[in-house]
Amino acid sequence: MAKEVGARANLEHLFDVVIMVDVTQTPNKNTIQSSIAEQLGLKLQEKSLLVRAARVSARLKMLTRMLVILDDIWSRLDMEELGIPFGSDGQHQGCKILLTSRSISACNQMRADRIFKIREMPLNEAWLLFERTAEKSFHPDPNLHQVAR
Repeated sequence: MAKEVGARANLEHLFDVVIMVDVTQTPNKNTIQSSIAEQLGLKLQEKSLLVRAARVSARLKMLTRMLVILDDIWSRLDMEELGIPFGSDGQHQGCKILLTSRSISACNQMRADRIFKIREMPLNEAWLLFERTAEKSFHPDPNLHQVAR
């Protein structure tokens, strides 16, 4: 879903840049910084997290409007350590951050302004979505059909 939001934001030119990062359950700050930098066309060769964060932040602040999507957050991340400008303290009003998480607690730890709960899809709708998505690779093999169900 987060990828779709990013794709639509790009398609509709809502931001100068849309950055998408998969955070995972065990986040690695170097990996997150590298992913952001790569999407900005920035090479990070420094080892220091603080120096890398300063470079990422400086590059992001050059943009007027940006969307940073941090997908699959499990616990609090320090935006400053990553180099992501945030907050209403005037750091960068044009930086919008979208967090996705399975945990309301993680969203609260991140001090999310708004939390949108998305409910599980009913089984029949999930099956229809699966069939539509896997249509090209899904054959009417009864064994495969049972496994998919």
